[in-house]
Amino acid sequence: MDEVRKEKSYLRKDVLDERDLLKAPDMKSKSELVQHNLFGLPEYKAAGNIMFFISFRSEVMTNHMIREALESGKNIIAPLSEKHNRTLRTFFIKNFNEDLTIGAYGILEPRADRCAVAKKREIDIVIVPGAVFSPAGDRLGYGVGYYDRFLGSLPEDVVKIALAYDFQITDNIPVDEKDVRMDIVVTEKRVIMCRAKRP
Repeated sequence: MDEVRKEKSYLRKDVLDERDLLKAPDMKSKSELVQHNLFGLPEYKAAGNIMFFISFRSEVMTNHMIREALESGKNIIAPLSEKHNRTLRTFFIKNFNEDLTIGAYGILEPRADRCAVAKKREIDIVIVPGAVFSPAGDRLGYGVGYYDRFLGSLPEDVVKIALAYDFQITDNIPVDEKDVRMDIVVTEKRVIMCRAKRP
């Protein structure tokens, strides 16, 4: 393992261990604040087609966000993981309860038999999960590469917004050429406009 990968692995484990210690009430209250900050963004308000990750374990909770976004008239896109080639496929969902089923890794995913395919050029905003983020928008994911590959294939004008708890923000993250930067990072305490912080 090279030095960058080793450093990433240690940092990822430290932050995820801390995240996994969060109690359910804390996750809920912090996630509500994240939602408030996200829904207040001009970029979010202007978007018609929004791709959300569906939260799992100790991630910022997105299920309620997705339900409210659907009720408000947003078109919601969700990812389906293809394990054989580690890629994401995207589908529109219209009903949270009926259009999702347990998929790869035990995460809720769109039912491909009943949901319309969403093309990448149709996505206005993608809401991104991750382990660690920097104020410059650098992202450390979970080590498999699904989102790095997917984000790198999107049109440049798709706005990439990460959701995280504030302790997941650190000043510096080891990065390589495959890593894709976020445009905005939203926590329960702040909204970080990453594009403005880049050299």
